[in-house]
Amino acid sequence: MTTIVSDFAQKLYDDDDGRVPNPQARRLFEFLGSIIEAVTAGYEVSAPADTTVRCRRRPGRQPCPGAIVAVRETLPSGIIWGCSHCDDNGFITGFEDCEYYLGDDRQRPKGLLLRLDLDAAELNLLREFVRPSGLWSKRLLSGARTATLSSGFHLYGSKTCFDQLDRDVRAAAETAKLPSTRRRLQHLAILLEGLTAVSWSDALKGSELGLSARIDVDRWELDDAEARNVAHPESFWIPPHFVRTGLGPGTVVQLIFALEPDQPEEDEPICFERMWVQIEAAAGDLYVGRLDNQPVSTTRLRPGTPIFFGPEHIIDIWADGPEPV
Repeated sequence: MTTIVSDFAQKLYDDDDGRVPNPQARRLFEFLGSIIEAVTAGYEVSAPADTTVRCRRRPGRQPCPGAIVAVRETLPSGIIWGCSHCDDNGFITGFEDCEYYLGDDRQRPKGLLLRLDLDAAELNLLREFVRPSGLWSKRLLSGARTATLSSGFHLYGSKTCFDQLDRDVRAAAETAKLPSTRRRLQHLAILLEGLTAVSWSDALKGSELGLSARIDVDRWELDDAEARNVAHPESFWIPPHFVRTGLGPGTVVQLIFALEPDQPEEDEPICFERMWVQIEAAAGDLYVGRLDNQPVSTTRLRPGTPIFFGPEHIIDIWADGPEPV
């Protein structure tokens, strides 16, 4: 297993123009920088992100087919990353002041989130020929996410972000040297006129940002407590439905997590753990909260990980007193 621990707070430049002189070290530096951009560009916080950064390894002189999955942690502060195909992985610290850091001052768009769907060729064209004129369009390009249910990629952002990207695409089309490149960029400009509007309540459902965990993709998912109650009403009790709806921020609830262990056994490929989650926001009967436990069987989830769930997942509610109700 290859694990890279890198501290961007250390001085990495030896020459006067601020470049990493060793070619191999420079390639690694740029690779890690692209991970920092991808993680700090998106709207996800403390949640695993399926980035478009390709794995750097070449087993058998062939490029690894995997892409980088990364998550930003707060305690300790850093970015944990790993390849979705091979065992290449690492931990990045001290990146807040480096040139690749895209900042924490982004604001979640009010009301509507906009989405642009692209195929691989269109995304590569954007990244090759379009030079972001500002932070908004750079965040869009760096924060591209892989589509979970179909081939291609999604870019999410506010109208401000896409307006800036639209200007950058049109500027690149005007200065393109090859007619074929100019036509392709003009086609992208047309695509930018047909953005899909996505409400944050839909994003909360997980239908857009891929936030509803699936065990075949994320190696964990939430168990349906209502289905368990229907199957075993005498032995599996849950609070009444009216109690599990309309809960507000600060409420602590218990959910059942189906987890793929880090070291699975043949007879138990999936295990179940009951863990507490504190609600941070609600959209109707849909909730987003933060995990308040450390799972026993996996390191994939950690305290503070965002969890998106509904009333059907709640098996217990923590009252003001010391005992759950």
